[in-house]
Amino acid sequence: MSSPRAIDVGYCGVHTAFECALAAQECGWLRNFHCSIYDAPGKWGGLASRYLGGEALRNRRVDGLDPRHICEYPLPWLIDTLVRRFGAKGESMMMFTAFDAHCARKLEQQPPDLFVSTERSALRSLQIAARLGIHTVHDCPQLHPVELEKLMQQASDACDLPWKGFPDGEAMMERKLQEYELASRLMVYSEFHGQSFVRQGVAPERLFQNPLWVDTDFWQPVTAVKRSSLSTGTLHLLFVGELSIRKGLPFLFKALELLGAPVRLTLAGRPTDQIVVPSRIGRAEIVATGPLTKHRLRELYAEHDLLVLPSVADAFGWVAVEAMACGIPVLLSENCGAPVPDPAWRVPAMDAVALAARLQFYLDHPDRLGECAAQCSSFASQFIPVHFRERVRQQFADWLSPIAGTN
Repeated sequence: MSSPRAIDVGYCGVHTAFECALAAQECGWLRNFHCSIYDAPGKWGGLASRYLGGEALRNRRVDGLDPRHICEYPLPWLIDTLVRRFGAKGESMMMFTAFDAHCARKLEQQPPDLFVSTERSALRSLQIAARLGIHTVHDCPQLHPVELEKLMQQASDACDLPWKGFPDGEAMMERKLQEYELASRLMVYSEFHGQSFVRQGVAPERLFQNPLWVDTDFWQPVTAVKRSSLSTGTLHLLFVGELSIRKGLPFLFKALELLGAPVRLTLAGRPTDQIVVPSRIGRAEIVATGPLTKHRLRELYAEHDLLVLPSVADAFGWVAVEAMACGIPVLLSENCGAPVPDPAWRVPAMDAVALAARLQFYLDHPDRLGECAAQCSSFASQFIPVHFRERVRQQFADWLSPIAGTN
C-alpha cells in the first residue's frame, strides 16, 4: 500500500503559488504552504488585514485553503517593504535569498515528495531538493531572461530609445538560470512563453504550459455610460500596464501618428522614465491616469471600446483576459501570451504599421466592435482559477504516480 503523498509550496510574493497550494490541498497532498504573510485569522497576514483592510491583502489569500497548512515567514518581506518605502526601486535579492534559505531548511528537515517553487526565491531550495531527490515544479512568471533581454534590445533599437537593462541586473539573471537547471519541470503560461525557453535549450518535455486565470466573480461587465465609436465617431482605446518599452507603448504612439484619426487613448498604469507621454499625437488625445484600484479599472473597461496591449514581451498579459471578462475586445501583439478567440485580434510585435491598420479597420467597421465584444465574456470564462487548478492537479498526479509505484 502506498503512503500518502506530500507536497510543499513556497513563495514570498504573490502569484500562482496560492492557487498551486489550493490545488495540492484538493488532491489531499498539501503539507505546507510557505509564504510571507497570509490573510487568515491567527496569522500575521490576518493581523495586518485588521489594520490595512481586507482589500489591501486581497491577493494574500485564496478561498478554501486550510490555514493549518500555512507557514508564514514575514521578516524578509517586511524589511524589503520598509527599504522600498525609503526609496529603493524594485524587490531586493535579499528578500528572495532570505526566504529561500528558510524554505531550504524546512525541506531538509522534512523532505516532501514534490516541491513547488517560483523563480528568484528558490535557488537554495532547489539545490537541496536535487540532492535529496525531491521532484520540483518551478513557476517562471517571466520569459527566459536571455530571450527577454534580446527582445528588449531589439525594441529599443527599433524605437530609438536607450535600453538600460532590468533593475535586478545580471546577478538575478544568473540566479534564475541556475534555478532553471535544477528544477525538474518549469511552468509556463503560453506557447510564446514556452518557446523563449526552448530557444535557450530547455527540452520541451520539461515544460508544463498552463494558462493563467481571471477572477470572473470580480472581473465582469458593470453598468456604465459607454463611450462608443458607434455614436461619437471617436475610438476610445485603453492601455493598462506599466508605461514602458516592454509593454510596447512607443509602437502604439507611432501607430496613432500613422493613423491620423479621432482617437482617445487612456493610459492606466505606473509611469517610468523610459517613456514621455504626450497629451496629443496627431488627432489622438492621450490621458494618463496613473495606477488605479481594481474597482476603478473595472469601471474603466466598461467606458472603452478596445483594450490595446502591443507588448514586446509578455508571458501572459493578465489584463487582456480581465478586459475580455468585462466585455470589451482586445488587440494584442503576437508577443503577448494571453489567449484570444480570433487570430485577427493580434498584430506582429513592434509593428506600428500593422497596429495602425487594425485600428483603422475598427474605425471603418465600427459594428465589428460590438460583434467582438459579444464573444468576450464567454471566452474569458474558460480561464478561471478552477480550470487552472484542474490542470495543476492532473500534473501533480502524473508526476507523483511513478513515486507511488515504487512504494
